Amino acid sequence: MTLPKRLISAIIGGALLLPAGAVAQLDPNSTSDVAIASEHFAAVEGEDFVTWTGHVQVQQDESILTTDKLVATGINDGEADTYRATGNLRFSDGAIAVSGQRGVFDLLKGVVTVEGNVLVVQGEQVMSGDKLVYNMTTGKMVFSSNGTSRVRGVFRTGKPKGQKS
Repeated sequence: MTLPKRLISAIIGGALLLPAGAVAQLDPNSTSDVAIASEHFAAVEGEDFVTWTGHVQVQQDESILTTDKLVATGINDGEADTYRATGNLRFSDGAIAVSGQRGVFDLLKGVVTVEGNVLVVQGEQVMSGDKLVYNMTTGKMVFSSNGTSRVRGVFRTGKPKGQKS
């Protein structure tokens, strides 16, 4: 059965799950199902992409990804190579929250790129910039600006205000 037929079968069956490769996208340590909801879904027989649009929400355990549009491409044997999120991208897993205007999740390279007013919040630490590139394999995170703004960060030292060491 080709991917679009499997997806159509899943819709008819009442549940639509992302391909197995998407599990690593939200939580690499989880084997839980990934659920997705949107206002529209489109797949074309024989094409290697599927599209969800309209208040897209992807959830796995505590991890939630929301965006206006999500396109999975490079589909082979039911798994996608790349996911592109466009418009009002938000991701949270309870420990970290990331927002931006668009993102590319390249599962082959293990790289996540978020662009457009990027904001990352982890506890009381905050970083912002125009672009964030995160390598899921190495853990390397690089923020950059577009030249008209700057990369900014606020880092809590752990000492309450006015307390001496």
